Amino acid sequence: MDATPAPVTVVIPCRNMAPFLPRALDTAFAQTRPPEAVIVIDDGSTDDLDGALTPYGSRVRRLAGPAKGSAIARNLGILASTSPYLAFLDADDYWEPTHLERALAALADPAVGLTCCNWRHEVDGVRGEPLFGSYYTVVASGRVFSPLLRENWILASSVVVRRAALAHAGLFDPTLIGAQDYDLWLRLARVTDVVSIAEALAVKKGHGGNITASSSYAYHLARVWTTIARRFPDLDAGDAACVRRRLAEAEHNAGLQAVYDDRLPEARRYLRRAFVRQPGRARLLRDTLAAHLPAFALKPLVALKRRLSA
Repeated sequence: MDATPAPVTVVIPCRNMAPFLPRALDTAFAQTRPPEAVIVIDDGSTDDLDGALTPYGSRVRRLAGPAKGSAIARNLGILASTSPYLAFLDADDYWEPTHLERALAALADPAVGLTCCNWRHEVDGVRGEPLFGSYYTVVASGRVFSPLLRENWILASSVVVRRAALAHAGLFDPTLIGAQDYDLWLRLARVTDVVSIAEALAVKKGHGGNITASSSYAYHLARVWTTIARRFPDLDAGDAACVRRRLAEAEHNAGLQAVYDDRLPEARRYLRRAFVRQPGRARLLRDTLAAHLPAFALKPLVALKRRLSA
């Protein structure tokens, strides 16, 4: 085991995650190749972040963020670092001890600009099975843009990226909320090779504070897919069809969420756009027609669906 500090800066955005942060930090410092720097970006925390960071002293560099979301927070950490490699770790996630060692071994190939690894969910202290090959079935290495369009297997907390690759692809898009990391992985996949490590070396903590558990996540995802469609206008026929389908699915889900949120004009716009992109889908046609019912007729149907789903 080589305990020499690795040329890696760990970037941890944190907003009201003080109870989880010590485990994330402990696993970062317990790496078989420990990082040369750890940066925590305080993205407007109102909990006891000071108390969580005090035991680590000067080992952790703390930056004050503008409380504008994890994209800007991560970008601040990237720009404040000098290491040739960046490792992303959410404050509520954690790593197995060999995560950085395995990533750096893959990044020894100069053609590789990004590594990710297999990962697990943890809910109520119970860790699930590794997700590569079970939940995610399109996992690939090399030039992965096309498979990555079809399925995003890359967990932000599993990524180690070469700084030079970010110079070509850009940073996290600060206009996006939720899944803005996916947008960056796709941009990186256009310019560099990716290695997906089969070992489960990262763990995502599931709890009510996850953005994916928010009712607004459907709106965020529709915006991300709209951005992806605009960002890559020159795709081949297969990839272009995939983007249309996934954008339609995102708009469909956002439309349904808007119906539940009693935002009917917005719901109808989402659903009409989705139907134009995918006119042959019977369920989408049904939901689009239902959303155009008068409010007095639609609201009892929504209330019934809520009761049946409870």
